[in-house]
Amino acid sequence: MNGLERARNLFHGIPPEKRHQIAINTLGNIICILSKYLIKTHGYDAMLTILRRELRELGKMDARMLMNLLDIAERGPESVKILINVAALILGIELGIKEGRVVAIRCPFAGIIKALNEPFLCNACEEYNSGILEEVMGENFKLEAFKRLTNEDEYCRYRIIKRFDQA
Repeated sequence: MNGLERARNLFHGIPPEKRHQIAINTLGNIICILSKYLIKTHGYDAMLTILRRELRELGKMDARMLMNLLDIAERGPESVKILINVAALILGIELGIKEGRVVAIRCPFAGIIKALNEPFLCNACEEYNSGILEEVMGENFKLEAFKRLTNEDEYCRYRIIKRFDQA
């Protein structure tokens, strides 16, 4: 048996849930370490620009992809909730029901965020989800996180808020 075959056999011997958790831990650590470095070298304002521009665009792109994949044509709050929940499940976020609402009760990144004391991933999550919202309902709406696991809340929860014109 060559090295590649042995590696594949060993890899397939790891339960899928454990492989997923290893991937999440590695990805989360990479993102947190890079964000700390970029904030230190380029400032927090540069990171906010990346969050607001690039991660929202990624959320919009993924919203279009998921809408096509799931055959969702309606553009409204219920579609936003479905898409955000599907995206969360793909990332390994455990959802549950609290106060009659679907919320994130376990996030695979929460421990990394707390250990490295770097909330960038929470902010990235909020901007990504804002991109999903904007793609489905337009830029007149925004998401507001009012509960976060990393703030020692029992769960993460967002609400959709209509923006008011500043004119």
